[in-house]
Amino acid sequence: MWVIGDFNLPSIDWNDLSRVSSATVADFLSIIHSHSLDQINAFPSNAHGHALDLIFTNDQNMLRDVQLFQGILPI
Repeated sequence: MWVIGDFNLPSIDWNDLSRVSSATVADFLSIIHSHSLDQINAFPSNAHGHALDLIFTNDQNMLRDVQLFQGILPI
């Protein structure tokens, strides 16, 4: 399974999921965890350096390489 989209949750620190900033973030992480999904995109997708465009999967073997295409990020 893949779940891909702009989730607009800039307060999530994907390197430290123990820091939960709101009930919305806690609920979102609970859903991700309950479906055994891993977030695999670490590229910032906005001018503030947050990863908002996220890619989740329950099988990392389905993806070989995730890359940021230059020119997509706003300057």
